[in-house]
Amino acid sequence: MKIVYCLVASGICFFSSVAYSADHQVSDASEGKVLSVKGQAEVLKLGSDAWAALAVDAVLSEGDAVKTGAVAEVVIETTGKAKTAELLLRADSEFRFQTLRHNADKDSALLDLTAGSMVVRADEPGSSNAIFQVKTPTSLMTAQGAVFEVKVSQ
Repeated sequence: MKIVYCLVASGICFFSSVAYSADHQVSDASEGKVLSVKGQAEVLKLGSDAWAALAVDAVLSEGDAVKTGAVAEVVIETTGKAKTAELLLRADSEFRFQTLRHNADKDSALLDLTAGSMVVRADEPGSSNAIFQVKTPTSLMTAQGAVFEVKVSQ
């Protein structure tokens, strides 16, 4: 049975068990940029069936997945209209950018964490209006302007 732990360090945090619903406004794809890679980390680009080594400065898009090895850590910066968050993917983790979008009103991201843990440092409310959601096998967490960690345990 999988258990999800959440630690909220600051900001506003909302828990929800409802399914994620995207805005119906026209939006553009945002991107993530790899700032650092320690240890073994791989990326599975959307449309590919082979994992490849993840490198610093790699650009990640909607649909891309990242996984880390036993002694690894990856830092990713997400950008929309501006920098919206910094993600720290810890060892033995895997996630996918399900949604990574921005429009005139806000940036939004839905991160599907299937294993391990992730720290999200979302910008303060008012500085970017970014909404971050982290989906796990058992829950969905939504945050704006918060630092939080989500962990999926086996």
